[in-house]
Amino acid sequence: YESGQVVAINPAQMKWNYLYHLAPAAFWGDHFPGPADRNGIVRTDWEAAVDALIRATNRTGQFDPEAQVGLGTWDDGGNMVFNSGRGLWVEGKGPLRIDEHVGRKNYIVSRHCEMPDFDNPFPENAPEILELLKIIRAIHWAPEGRNVSIMNMFGWLAIGPICGVLPWRPHLYLSGERGVGKSWIINNIINKIFGNYGANVKADSTESGLRNILNGNAFPLIFDEAEGETQEDRQRMAKIIRLARHSATPGESFVAQGVSGGGGQRQYAIKSTFLMCSITPQLTASADFTRFGRAHVMGGLSHYDFIELLLGPAERLLTREFSRRFMARMVIRSSAMKKVSQMMYQGLAAYNMEQRLIDVYGTYLAGAWLLLRDDIPESGAAAMFWAQQTFNMVNELMSQVQEVSEDKDHIRLFQTILSSDVRVESLSMGARTYTVGELIELTLGRYMFEDGVPVNEALRALAKIGIRMGRKGEPIKEGETADCLLIHKKSPQIEKILDKTPYAKSYVDVMSQAKGVRKSDKVVRFDGTSSRVLVIPLENLSQGEDVTNGRTEPARGE
Repeated sequence: YESGQVVAINPAQMKWNYLYHLAPAAFWGDHFPGPADRNGIVRTDWEAAVDALIRATNRTGQFDPEAQVGLGTWDDGGNMVFNSGRGLWVEGKGPLRIDEHVGRKNYIVSRHCEMPDFDNPFPENAPEILELLKIIRAIHWAPEGRNVSIMNMFGWLAIGPICGVLPWRPHLYLSGERGVGKSWIINNIINKIFGNYGANVKADSTESGLRNILNGNAFPLIFDEAEGETQEDRQRMAKIIRLARHSATPGESFVAQGVSGGGGQRQYAIKSTFLMCSITPQLTASADFTRFGRAHVMGGLSHYDFIELLLGPAERLLTREFSRRFMARMVIRSSAMKKVSQMMYQGLAAYNMEQRLIDVYGTYLAGAWLLLRDDIPESGAAAMFWAQQTFNMVNELMSQVQEVSEDKDHIRLFQTILSSDVRVESLSMGARTYTVGELIELTLGRYMFEDGVPVNEALRALAKIGIRMGRKGEPIKEGETADCLLIHKKSPQIEKILDKTPYAKSYVDVMSQAKGVRKSDKVVRFDGTSSRVLVIPLENLSQGEDVTNGRTEPARGE
């Protein structure tokens, strides 16, 4: 009534002290007068007020928490709406009070920021925006991915004000050694651009705390000192990264959680783009590498260059006025985001990238285009020509894409199995410990050390854990050279090896993602058991002749 916020009250709380959160005492007294007391004072009829509330909620229908939105830019039936937390800017209408606009979403008072300067947004190719790009270029980025880091940072800054309307919300990971200026970039570039629009957290922040801050809002989250120095830190960061993964995903899905007492639930819809900053990136799951861009900063600027190229220009450029005009520029241009991003996606698809990487880098490039240009690319080829002219990033981007593409779940699974230890009881050499990869090398005649057990003992040790060497889908015979592995489909030993990974109970499905892998109906005998098998070509285990990525030291005697 006065605050503009949504207040949740359950039936047990429908009492006068709770109802005062909805409206002041005068409201209830005027609308629900009761009988006068002996002194002639008219009291509020709280029973009638509660009854009216219950009847009104029944008539209104079920509350949709997804329609409740706070701070950020929102697509409301094709019209862009910016909610500053205290007022609205509506495309085609201009500034309005929150209670003046009726749309498909319920805009509420929330955490607020200064209203962007919609009367004076930056124009196309504004000198101030080009100066910002120059400052970002002056940062001492790691040379092997410098141009991609520049593109990622510039693009992420561009999409920050409009993350609520993005079909895909990519995140950015800023990394670098201690003392190279990561926090300076956050405090003197990023925070100056977003002002009080973005949310800044650090160090010991938790997933539940961030979820409560971000729920129902759409603003960038900047997380400095996101380190994982202890096991507890790493577990906490893994939950936060999982929250970021949910936020990146397109669609209207939400996280549902039960509440104490049963019968109730809370819903969380996160639509923010994250910037994580730490010495070492805390990305572990392969899915996260396709949701985060990377920007790696190095030290090396002299004090003179730092003052002349970064500190001075940033202090002169990044003012309160710059922030308001920057924000206004992106909100006004956000209605073209879908068309521009589609052109960027088409252009990147010509480089045979996987779709998730196209979504990440295409969104960065689309944001950069909107910040600099007023038109829409004529084609995907035209979009890529502009991107290359602006950032000169294609070769570096393809190199990074190749690295990310090699970090697949099935590759991680194979590496875990190949590097796991197996105890071998040898008749001729006693008890020895080898990795699975070393045992495979022994059977192929490629083991590089002189302490190898006989081939028949290596074959038996592999069979005990559910692995047979094969040729053309059949177990090898004496004198044959293997070209594949035959994997037991339900091996307790393989499940034990993978116990601390996500793949223990689904390793067959994950292995099946690899090239050339097929399921066979043939029943193969292992050491004491029989099973249908998965046929895995040896080339899936590594590149070239070395199939194991194994140790550089011989096996250990015991």
